[in-house]
Amino acid sequence: MQQLILARRPLEPTVTHVMPDGLTIAAMLERVEGLPPTYPDDFVVTIDGRVVPAEIWTYAKPRPGRTVTVGVRLGKGKTLRLFAMVAIAAAAIAISAGALGPAGLGLGASFAAGGIGATAAAGAVSLGGSLLVGMLFAPPRPKSADPGEGASASSLAANTLAKGGILPRICGHGRRVAPSAITFTLTEVVGEDTKTEAVYALAGPHHWLAVYVGETLAGDLEDFEFETFEGKREDNPITLVTRYGADENVGIDMTEHAFDPDVATNIKDQSAPEKSLPKWHRVTCRNWADEFWITLRWLEGLFDDDDPTTERGMAVRLRFRPVGHSTWFNAPELHVRWRRPQSFQLMVKLLWRQPGAAPTPPTTGGFTHAFVEVPAQGFPPTTGAWQSHSHFDNGSGLTDVKNVHLYNDRAELFLDPTIFPPGRYEVELKHSFPIRTGGLNTTNYLYSGDLYDLFGYYLSTGTARTLFSLSGEHQKVRIDRIALVRNQPPAPKGGDALLAVRGTNRSFEAITAVAAALVPTYDETEEEWSGLHVTGDPAAHMRHILTGPMTARPQLPVDLVDEEALVAFRQHSIDNDYVVNAVLEGASLWESLRTVASAGNGEPRASDKWGVIWDRDRSSESPIQVVSPRNARGFSFSKAMGIRPGAIIARFQDAAEEWREREITIYDDGLGPNSPDVRYEVRDYPWLDVEAAVAARALYELRNERLRDTGYEAEVAWDGRFLRRGDFIAAQSEVWDVDTGSGIVKTVVLDPSSGNVVGLELDEEVPLHGLPLFNDAEDVASIENVRLLGLTGRVGIRLADGTLISKAIEGDGERSRSIRFTTPFTLPTADFGDGAEPSLVAGSLVTAGVIEYRRMLIAGITARTTETLRLILQDEAPGIFA
Repeated sequence: MQQLILARRPLEPTVTHVMPDGLTIAAMLERVEGLPPTYPDDFVVTIDGRVVPAEIWTYAKPRPGRTVTVGVRLGKGKTLRLFAMVAIAAAAIAISAGALGPAGLGLGASFAAGGIGATAAAGAVSLGGSLLVGMLFAPPRPKSADPGEGASASSLAANTLAKGGILPRICGHGRRVAPSAITFTLTEVVGEDTKTEAVYALAGPHHWLAVYVGETLAGDLEDFEFETFEGKREDNPITLVTRYGADENVGIDMTEHAFDPDVATNIKDQSAPEKSLPKWHRVTCRNWADEFWITLRWLEGLFDDDDPTTERGMAVRLRFRPVGHSTWFNAPELHVRWRRPQSFQLMVKLLWRQPGAAPTPPTTGGFTHAFVEVPAQGFPPTTGAWQSHSHFDNGSGLTDVKNVHLYNDRAELFLDPTIFPPGRYEVELKHSFPIRTGGLNTTNYLYSGDLYDLFGYYLSTGTARTLFSLSGEHQKVRIDRIALVRNQPPAPKGGDALLAVRGTNRSFEAITAVAAALVPTYDETEEEWSGLHVTGDPAAHMRHILTGPMTARPQLPVDLVDEEALVAFRQHSIDNDYVVNAVLEGASLWESLRTVASAGNGEPRASDKWGVIWDRDRSSESPIQVVSPRNARGFSFSKAMGIRPGAIIARFQDAAEEWREREITIYDDGLGPNSPDVRYEVRDYPWLDVEAAVAARALYELRNERLRDTGYEAEVAWDGRFLRRGDFIAAQSEVWDVDTGSGIVKTVVLDPSSGNVVGLELDEEVPLHGLPLFNDAEDVASIENVRLLGLTGRVGIRLADGTLISKAIEGDGERSRSIRFTTPFTLPTADFGDGAEPSLVAGSLVTAGVIEYRRMLIAGITARTTETLRLILQDEAPGIFA
């Protein structure tokens, strides 16, 4: 004899049938009762994994030792049809169980349309998780973005983006934020002014609505310039700042001649005069640059207390060499002339490029002369000779220099990159003692007819002396800062929104701005997402997060986005005036999606496609699936026993008050400030900036935690239908509700004359509630459960097309396989691809009870085996939206 194993649903044991030896596949299947009328069209038979064509079933006989699997074809047209999967054993043949038969899963002859991907068999494991009671739509808690965070009173140094940092992004209709500085501050002396510039950025294209310096609108400041760039690739680039660099405050006080306070013309250390002379001071160009700036500050000005009206001069020597080299390259000796009793700044710039036409040097008030060569002193010690590199020598005299430009505010030294390759350089400077400029002959460097070493001393009768008395001379010079500069745009054209700023002669508080991200919005006429617009639509921002260039991972292909869900979520947000206005910075992709979706009481969903689910009043919707003891086991529930908050102290940044933080207190229904024993909880809402929206969200959370404080779990057989987190289903179990039952339709009872459905014959007994009211009962003592008096029984029927209907039934308080409807109804039909066919058929699932089923949401899904899933459920709770 042979065995045929009829596999019920995976949660029940199989049923074994004994059959004669030598049967063909067709003969075995013909001996199985309850096969659907579509046999054999919807069946697939394999032997050792190879498909056996239906044409040879009538004469194919499985050999001993081979494995034969009889399953079903899951797809037909647009409707997913599921029938029995039968496991057959012929002698030593092992037959595997698959989907569930009419007496097993019992979800009807067909299911609603839906694609089944590789993740379906694993139960959409990407969304599995542990039970969080009432937390299908849990509030996100992103980092709050303080518009003043990082503010500094020093220049424009606030908001600097760390290397590898993340730019902020405003998802909404406009919010105040501290944009990140993508360049370091760069300070330049221009005339007698100091100009400081920087470039700030936001992630992706943005529309700039306002720019603030501290709490003042930037447009109201005369000493502040700014230019904005939205980040669209077709826009013109910024022109206010076309380079970038980095200031470094070095603060090196340069040494000067030390003199004898009693005799101010004498060097202080007569035994070792060299110790009283100016020293070289080194700064380093640490990286490749187009320009290297050195800013010198005369701290007290340049003048003599005893002769303040006479112009003073000072010589500055500079030499440089590549880091690691021993040979110095001398630059021309630079002379400054000024009569100024206040502090001033001058710059020396090393520029790795060819010069343009040389300007006429100023006669006073800046760098006036450059000496390519300086002769040695004419008497002992014969020091002070200086010869600059031939690159600067034009060949016709001491001051006939080339590649040097002199201005009132700077000296520019042009370095040929082929001679001085850009890279890391050491630069040393020192300055001379002050001189009265009228006595210096700039043609031959003679002072009053003699050659003097302005950086050294001369001997007079054995005494080391300087040319002038240094008493009363103001000559303190500091190397204030250095800067490396690259003459390239600070950011590529297009992609990110840029804010270029430049300030004059002042320090600035934090730079903030009101801006809004530009994203494609939905065109209802064209039925597509297009353009770049400012919007508070959460769906538009979620879609851009997924498919735009803002994430570190590759952009998500559009065909993996659930466009239908996003469009529906957009309409849901419009209908309820839901808008998002959040600052995203440093959040993960999932956190960002959660933050944006929460503005519409939604959650992102990653399943077969990336989309969104949202909490809403589902009173008018029908469940898409039924879970009962016929297709599930392991029913359980858990109830949160902690102390729920009765009020939320909601913190948010109020747009009506320039996004300053505010707090409001929202109480749960029936509670108020005078209610006793109210538990308060502080929560932040950084994605909302309107008081009414914050209040509505806080009340939603309070109701959610109160009305969804019970979590339910059940292990269900995977029937091929693609369930996803957030789906709306019906569920029934005696663990949750008493006096319930479920069965599979064996026969649909029709009225012979009208053709209407009058009843059903089931494979299992179900309760038939319908006892009279207590006062109308003839024999109350004979009724086992008097609490059922007066209650009407109902059934929920899962039709073959996936829809669910609910009908009242007649009853006497007993249990029966036969049910009769109080009101007959037209036999439901559906189009399965071949025209209208009945959808209430043998195999449909029926649940019965006073409450035919609970309406629930899937809060989580985990795969238990390849054939079962663990569902985490929560109540529909329509009272949340009352």
